[in-house]
Amino acid sequence: MIDIKNFDQATDLFIPRRIRKYVLVWCSSGTVTLIVDENIFELKANTVITITSGQIHYIKETRAAKGFVLEFTYDFFCKDDKDIELIFHNSLFCHFAMNEVIALGKSQLGNKPF
Repeated sequence: MIDIKNFDQATDLFIPRRIRKYVLVWCSSGTVTLIVDENIFELKANTVITITSGQIHYIKETRAAKGFVLEFTYDFFCKDDKDIELIFHNSLFCHFAMNEVIALGKSQLGNKPF
C-alpha cells in the first residue's frame, strides 16, 4: 500500500515503468532528471513532483542527488470523498500529463520526509 525509499534504494526507478501507484519524488539536494510520459523534468534541491498512477516514468540522470520516493495506492490515500477531492479536483495527482515541479520553502520539509 505504501513504500518510501531514498534514491539509492530506488533502483527500479532507473528503468521506464508504469505502475498502479501514485508517486511523489522529493529531491532534497543535488539534481535529478526525470522523464514522465516522454516529458523531461529537472528536480533541484527542495523540489517535488507528483506522478499519477499509470504514467510512464523513470530517472534519467542524477547529479549528487539525495531525496526520497514515496509510492502509495489509491486505497491507501482515498478513504472518503474529501480525500478524493484532494487528489482529483485539486490536481495534486490528476493532472492529465501536465506534471509540474513544485518548489518548496526550506522550512517546509526538514531533513526528513516523515
